Amino acid sequence: FTFLKNLYPPWLYALSLIILASCGGGGGGGGGGVPKSPQSQQAPQVPPIPSDAPNPSRPGDNSDGRKDRVFSGTRSIVHPLSAYENHPEYTAQVGLEVINAARAYIYDVSGKDVVNGFTDTGIDETHDEFPTGKIVLNDRSAYGGIIPSAQKLRHGTGVASVAAGQRGSGNGMHGVAYDAQIAMWTLHLDDQDYLNLDDNIFSRALNTLENNAGSGVINHSWGYDIAFNPSNAGAQKNLIAADFPQSIQLMSESDAVHVFSAGNRGESEVTITAAFAMLFPELRDKVVIAVAVDSNGVIGDTSNHCGHAKDLCLAAPGGYNDKAEYVVAAYPGGSYRPVLGTSFAAPHVSGAIAILIDLFDGQMTTDELIDRLLLTANKSGRYADADIYGQGLLDLERAINPVGVNYVPIGGGRRIRVDDSQFDFSAFGQAVDAKLREKAVIIIDSLGAPFKVPLSVFDNSDDSDFLIKEISPSEKFITHAGKRTVTGMAPISQGQINGLTLQGWQNEPQSVLGLVPMTGQDGVARSMLSTPYLQFAGYGSVGQVIGENWQVTGFNSWQDESYNSLNNQERNAGGVVSAFQRNLNGTYLGFQGGLMIEDKALLGTQGKGAFQLSGDGRTMFSGVGVTRHIGQGWYGAASAYRGHSETVKSDKSFLFGGVDNLETSAYEMVIWKNFKTKLAQLRLTQPVRNEKGDLHFNLPVRRNPNGAILFDRQVLPVSTKAREIQTMMSLRSLSATKYWFMDMKLRINPDHDANANTQWGMNGGVRLQF
Repeated sequence: FTFLKNLYPPWLYALSLIILASCGGGGGGGGGGVPKSPQSQQAPQVPPIPSDAPNPSRPGDNSDGRKDRVFSGTRSIVHPLSAYENHPEYTAQVGLEVINAARAYIYDVSGKDVVNGFTDTGIDETHDEFPTGKIVLNDRSAYGGIIPSAQKLRHGTGVASVAAGQRGSGNGMHGVAYDAQIAMWTLHLDDQDYLNLDDNIFSRALNTLENNAGSGVINHSWGYDIAFNPSNAGAQKNLIAADFPQSIQLMSESDAVHVFSAGNRGESEVTITAAFAMLFPELRDKVVIAVAVDSNGVIGDTSNHCGHAKDLCLAAPGGYNDKAEYVVAAYPGGSYRPVLGTSFAAPHVSGAIAILIDLFDGQMTTDELIDRLLLTANKSGRYADADIYGQGLLDLERAINPVGVNYVPIGGGRRIRVDDSQFDFSAFGQAVDAKLREKAVIIIDSLGAPFKVPLSVFDNSDDSDFLIKEISPSEKFITHAGKRTVTGMAPISQGQINGLTLQGWQNEPQSVLGLVPMTGQDGVARSMLSTPYLQFAGYGSVGQVIGENWQVTGFNSWQDESYNSLNNQERNAGGVVSAFQRNLNGTYLGFQGGLMIEDKALLGTQGKGAFQLSGDGRTMFSGVGVTRHIGQGWYGAASAYRGHSETVKSDKSFLFGGVDNLETSAYEMVIWKNFKTKLAQLRLTQPVRNEKGDLHFNLPVRRNPNGAILFDRQVLPVSTKAREIQTMMSLRSLSATKYWFMDMKLRINPDHDANANTQWGMNGGVRLQF
């Protein structure tokens, strides 16, 4: 559309008529050099030229949205790309591929529940592109009860179809936001293709489209036939202020995005109506301007350039190329026509805004939506020329993906990088793991946009490299070595006071402390039963006080040598363990109890970044064990443990809010025979298993338009359905100079997961002393 205004003198400007040229400002099929039917191969005899778009500063880091780990996991792909790229309606509308629309559709983002408003010449509501329920407003009050002819409806019908024509309803094309609804305010078009428009009509249209119909984006494919003139901006501002005072006020207060076509005179500047936001700064966060490019991405010959409006302008399909490829639009009566002009570039932008509104679901402000579309536009190659293309070529694929570095919001208004945040979700059982994987949280990209991601993107539970991580080696525990030691585990200090033995070690607590030791034929006292909870403590200092039938052990570990913790973080722990054993007619009975405190961990489970624990994990445990000689040199032993663990309750500093009343169990059985120089054993173990308890989470689920993050405080009950059983058969030498071993190991239901595959392995080794 083009407004015809008398150019001289400025003070005599008076709005009377608006002329609609069929391709000026966007036009409609059937005039102005546009072929009269889709079958026409005759392109207009005007060479195409490049166009401009706005150019705000680009975000830092990986603004192409491809480097951060979470990008591939931000949404689930609902449909394959080929389902859209090969669809006849998609291929018929060349503009869709130019803006990479299919890359949005595969994530099921298509403008659902978004109303796209239009101030235009009306719409043919009977066209197949607009099925029942598609049009929520069709105001024709401008015609005073007269039904406008199909010819008068052609432009508005085409513009609305480009933005929101329904996929699968018609057969000639579909719109950018094909699931969006349409609200049309019809402008009166007379028989000479002139529009009658004034402030009263325009303000009524704006108010009705936004406040009554709920439009989130409003398309204006019309404009004065006067280019913005920076040197005469004052006079032009006075003109527009006089013509549209109430409309300007309404737009400044609007929560909708207003998209204007740049005009179709091949000027170096946009029209003064498209330049509303240049003349009135209060509109700068409300308006985006569209120039037209062909299917090759080159600006159309008749399209105005962005010029001084470059910061608010971008390029979208609306031109033609040497192959006579046009944007296709619906035409009254049920047909389709090729169309030309910035009038049809604008609805590509409007449809893209509707896609973003659908994606972000009311979490972003108008200016954030506009900034995102402009900042993610393609600025490479020819599109670096901001005077023509402004911010570049509209690119929906980039617009719907996170930009730059991504962050996880946590309590207190803080945030932590996504790549610095991990958690082992399987650590508390299969059922909890499944529930967590169903949860979605939001991450925030460098532009402040929220993206839903499944919690699985933070999962660090893959332990396939640690096949036998929890199976106790066949000989680990030594208490009284007398004059002999094995495997080099002698205390670094030892003494006696009043019959008590004092020892100090540098080792892992679980390698020093066992339950119910017995002296074998080689004279060494061994405990073949582990203290299962101590596997979560790392390497450090161990001190013991040993009496005749009891011992007390304290430990302080600061690193881990045998078990890879989350991303090689140190695992700091400390505690005390007391044990009592008694020989009852050849049956050795033992009791053990202890307290272990882990720094920012619980039972070896550490979160990282946004999932870290802000305090200590505390575990109290107790166990009973029995060892007995069962004949022919064979011995048997068994133990059972129970534990109670908890962390700081209801901590809101991080996403993992802690553990409450976690009850655990562990069981072990072993039979062995101690030959003179060899040891054979068979071991069955149930490693520490979570029986019941509660996990607390603080999940960021939504961002308010003001930037505040809403958290969902959830408590998930621990539930472990399966039980892991570990088996090990072992044979090893007991020679201090020629030591060798061979183990066969099997894990059934690894990590207490009924769906996990059974794992097995073999290992062995030799150590020679010279």
